[in-house]
Amino acid sequence: MFCMLSCFNLKEDENIDEFRACLDLFSLKLIEDELLESTTPISKRFHHPIMDTDESNFEYFFIMKFKNEDQLERSVKFIFDESEPGLTLHQNIWKKIEQYNFICWQDI
Repeated sequence: MFCMLSCFNLKEDENIDEFRACLDLFSLKLIEDELLESTTPISKRFHHPIMDTDESNFEYFFIMKFKNEDQLERSVKFIFDESEPGLTLHQNIWKKIEQYNFICWQDI
């Protein structure tokens, strides 16, 4: 399994419910096209003084899961092809984000 952690902050005038709705539509399209296995629910950061040592200021997180590297690469190609309906679905998410960071890993 390959995973991508998305860490992000929303733009000031955006809200998490609208973001979630856009992410759900995008994820469903990727799953329908066999470009994604699943997306976890969005989580909100809990700033604990001991358990949270990361110095970034990201407030929200979710993980996208891919069954293998081929599926991961095909999903990247889908995004960079910028064809519809993927382009609009992806941009509906992207335009709501102020700051972001992605971390990708392979389960061992």
